[in-house]
Amino acid sequence: MMVTGLLRSRDGRLTKIAQKVLYDYKTPSLISRFERFIKSRWLQVKPVYEPLARQMLQRIAPNQPLVIMLDSTKLGGRCLCLLVSVYYKKRAIPLAWRCLKGKKGHTPQQEQLELLQYVATLLPAASQVVFVADAEFDGTQVLTWLTEQTNWQFVCRTSQSHLAYFAGKWLSLTEIVQELALASAQTALLFQSPFIHKQPVIGLNIFIA
Repeated sequence: MMVTGLLRSRDGRLTKIAQKVLYDYKTPSLISRFERFIKSRWLQVKPVYEPLARQMLQRIAPNQPLVIMLDSTKLGGRCLCLLVSVYYKKRAIPLAWRCLKGKKGHTPQQEQLELLQYVATLLPAASQVVFVADAEFDGTQVLTWLTEQTNWQFVCRTSQSHLAYFAGKWLSLTEIVQELALASAQTALLFQSPFIHKQPVIGLNIFIA
């Protein structure tokens, strides 16, 4: 019921979730049930949620490529949620997550990589995958894993100050634009760089637009 209400309400608050669930009794009673369920010390999220995640992916995969998204969301104070979702009908449906201490934009690469490696085990065999992420997730550990250990297509934003090996020297992406005189907003550049952040990443393409 919680998953149904979550998808229908598009909201994480229990009051909003309960309003979207068909229930024979009063809404406050359902909210109390949800609260007891969440607080239960016997609740193990992974065994409960993993079969549901696998089933969702199996239903989506035959009809379209799986668009997998990695993001972090601030939860309050110094806590944030590192979240991997699948995009479906203009919604990001959670597949796996970790709650960490820290600031948004500064999640450890190892945490990112372990979460992606787990999600990879959920994907149906031979499924087409497109992975998208923000600049927070452009670390070389993640990029190397994507290029060497998966057959996913992927695109990650990156900072214009990051260094890439171009024309035999290290340049920031801004300097590459300046060197090539790509002044026009309508000009784009695609090139292959074996290094980024001064570390090797084989088969990496960089697109500047």
